Parts: sequence; structure tokens; C-alpha cells
Amino acid sequence: MLVNNFVNKKVATLNLVDLAGSERQTQSKAVGDRLKEGIKINLSLAVLGRVIRTLSSGYPRDGHVPYRESKLTLILKESLGGNSRTAVIVNVHPDKRYYADTLSSLQFAAACKNIENRVRVNEDFAGETVAAYKNEVACLREELEDLRFIEGKTDLELTSKVSAVEEEVRNWKELVISREKALVKGQLQNDLLYEQLRSEISQEASIQVFLYMC
Repeated sequence: MLVNNFVNKKVATLNLVDLAGSERQTQSKAVGDRLKEGIKINLSLAVLGRVIRTLSSGYPRDGHVPYRESKLTLILKESLGGNSRTAVIVNVHPDKRYYADTLSSLQFAAACKNIENRVRVNEDFAGETVAAYKNEVACLREELEDLRFIEGKTDLELTSKVSAVEEEVRNWKELVISREKALVKGQLQNDLLYEQLRSEISQEASIQVFLYMC
């Protein structure tokens, strides 16, 4: 989006991940390169499981989450406890022979459901856009100083140009301040909403426990 000749960027990333099932060698009968691939898959799935258990158990957000222990979890960092919208689709089988796999898949889905993401739009307000505004203000200030020392200009013409540049500088400063205030206000609102939701969830859980005990 173009705002006063500056681009206000919105950045989005779409991750589509097809998770393999547990690669049990006794079932797949894999050997050689396929066996090595299965081992790597199991290692990635194990790290993914640890990340999901850590996040779903209400682990402090400033605590350690082992995202960097595998490429898979590093790629999915924003989808797991980050600021993304995340959907999980689980395949199960009605045959009782696959009861253990079905139960494991449903437990995985239940753990994913307990992860709290703080969804927000990735807008570049505090980065390049505001920096560009500030740079423009600095350039206008330099232009203003140059005008003050230009030789051969009439006082009236010089005064008119100086006034115009000063007005433009004021407008840019107001725009920068407005952008920064909007960013801070939006962040505060997000934090407040998050705390309210946590409080409501906690109260609801307390009521359910009380009813169960009664």
C-alpha cells in the first residue's frame, strides 16, 4: 500500500507441511538410504513433539523452546506459538488394528490445540517505513539550512521557501509521531486482549473444576 509516496509493506508466509507418520523400521522394512531417511524423519518428529509439549503445557513465553534443534521446527516457529494462523489436519483410521496410531494422532492434535498463538498482521511500521519518514525529515532539514544560505535570492522568495519547507517538516514529524503512537497503541491493545483471554480461560477452567468436584 502506498502512503505519502512510501510503501507500507505487509508480509505473509504460507507453510504447508505434510508430516510423515512414525517411521518404524519393523513395519516399513526400510534399509539403506531409506532407513537413514526414516531415522532423520523420526528425529525431526521427536523435536516437533517436544516443542508442542512445551508450548501446550503453558510454558512461559520467555522460557526456552527447542525450535533450533531441527530445521522443521525452526521453519514452523511462527506457526507454533508465534503470530500466525495455524490449522492442523489429522488423518485417522477406523480399523481397530490402527488403534494405537489413531490414538497417538488424536493426542498430537489435542496438544496442538492447546498452543496459544498471538495472531497479528506483519506490517512494517517500526522498520523501514518510519525510518524512511525520519530520513525524509532529515533531508528537508538540510534543504531548509541550504535555503537559509542561498545567495542571490530576494528576502521575500527566501522567506516563502523557508516557510514551505518548515511546514513540510512539521507535517512529516506529525506523521512519524502518529505512526509510532499507532504502533504502540496496537501492541498495548493486543497485550490487553491476550491477558483478558487468559483470565477468562482460567476462570472457566476453575468453574469446570468446581462443578466436577460438586
